Amino acid sequence: MPYPGNLPLVQDSGVIGPNANRQGPNQADAIYIDAAGTAVVSTLTGLQVANNGHLTAGQAPGAVGPAVTSPTAAAGANAGTGPPAPVVTANSTDVAGSITFGTGTTPAAGAQVVVTFAQAFGAAPLGVVITPINNVSAALQLNVSATAVGTFTVGCNTAPAGSQANTVYGFRYIVVGQS
Repeated sequence: MPYPGNLPLVQDSGVIGPNANRQGPNQADAIYIDAAGTAVVSTLTGLQVANNGHLTAGQAPGAVGPAVTSPTAAAGANAGTGPPAPVVTANSTDVAGSITFGTGTTPAAGAQVVVTFAQAFGAAPLGVVITPINNVSAALQLNVSATAVGTFTVGCNTAPAGSQANTVYGFRYIVVGQS
């Protein structure tokens, strides 16, 4: 395959390709060589590398533009009787964000929150990484107990206290999708 010549590189963007200078939120074409040695032009959305090396993530692949819809969250099966609705914090996306939750009466260890993506992935995510937002959340030993193309479930190994407000417990998340 002949060398395609010089490809433009947008300064400080980490994007290289024939349309690297194209205007539009979080979108540019990139070119790479696949395992078979074929040049592939791919549209990138959402993930950006800043000149300081920081990664930022927008909405799930395919969703571009200023109108980003946040995922939704519902109380899990073990959150007790009558739990308050979990809260998806502002600026959360399918890729990263944070959620707070509480409990109803008689909660148990197990599923506490079910997160539904605004836009389902093409395949179940490779992984969802969560971190507790405070010490009381850490004491629950939060974990991701299930993932699917449209949802992930956060459970706990230690039963939470009953009748807690939806700001008491919480977690931050990052979703690693796959193509």
